[in-house]
Amino acid sequence: MTSTPFLARIRDLAQLKNSLPSTRSDRIRFLKAYLKESDPPLLMIAGEIDRYAERLERAHLKSRTRRCLIPSSEFMAEKSLRKSLYLKKRRGKDFFNAVFEEYLKARGEGRIRIIKEQPKSSVSLLTIPRNGGQQTICIKEFSYPGLFYALRSSFKNSRAVKSWVGANGLRVRGFSTPEPLALCEERRGGILKSSILLLEYLDGVEELNDYILKNFDLPPSPEKAVKKKKFIEYLSREIRRLHAQDIYQADLKSNNILVKEKDGGWEFFFIDLDRIRFGQKLSYQERVKNLAQVNASVADCITISDRLKFFRSYAARTPLLLQKKNIYRNVLEIGRTKVTEPYRLNFKKSL
Repeated sequence: MTSTPFLARIRDLAQLKNSLPSTRSDRIRFLKAYLKESDPPLLMIAGEIDRYAERLERAHLKSRTRRCLIPSSEFMAEKSLRKSLYLKKRRGKDFFNAVFEEYLKARGEGRIRIIKEQPKSSVSLLTIPRNGGQQTICIKEFSYPGLFYALRSSFKNSRAVKSWVGANGLRVRGFSTPEPLALCEERRGGILKSSILLLEYLDGVEELNDYILKNFDLPPSPEKAVKKKKFIEYLSREIRRLHAQDIYQADLKSNNILVKEKDGGWEFFFIDLDRIRFGQKLSYQERVKNLAQVNASVADCITISDRLKFFRSYAARTPLLLQKKNIYRNVLEIGRTKVTEPYRLNFKKSL
């Protein structure tokens, strides 16, 4: 009988590690009992298992992220020359077709509640009958003005498809975002004309800066000061967790982070996900850019001291803490290029 090759053993042990969560000390004890005298050293084996397990987990998450674009146990996907439809199976195709038709009808009759409108996209709320009651659905519609923009979106993933994949990718990695329910794209002559994305409507959430102004505007009471310190720690840990999982949101401003109080703490929801990236290590510049985006889009009731606490919490127990002076300088330089007056900030004068 031949022995199992070394790489095959590493693969099996890595799969076991990913499928049975345990502490590092538990894994070391297991390996000590598993290894023979003729095996490579313990730390070498443990390192190889960790590296292989990380590769397996990245491949698994990538596969689960892309699953929203193909027929699977959870998703339905239909594509033709004129129309592409992606949706969650659990509610059924008829339900989503009815929602799309009602949205187009309500929009034509002016009954739609528009909460955000830009040249290339709009966000609306539609309330429909559901199970004897009513349900509100958030609808984001993308348009493609101009032939060049329409052609580019036709032959590459459109902003809508990127948003659909981005939202599903965040959710499989354990982050909060409004649940993506369905996406319908229509073409004429092979050219993309419109995309309609249906999303879960979140009740009781606020944009990050609105929440901060409501709860922490000056002058602070002792109770507010304690709550604000705890809030800053929660927010910094969530962004650190985002970066630690190799997730880069290119537009991480306060209006793209929603906040909801939950169980004595906070839950953060990330939105506007057409410029999100998974599975590639963040560069120093990308980390600094994200930190600067958040820093430049929260009001001045988050003081300089608060902002330093945020960074120290974000960088805790990482090499970034050793680069704090350079990072502070880089964050400030980026802040000076932003339009910050809506947040009562002026980095050129006050900082």
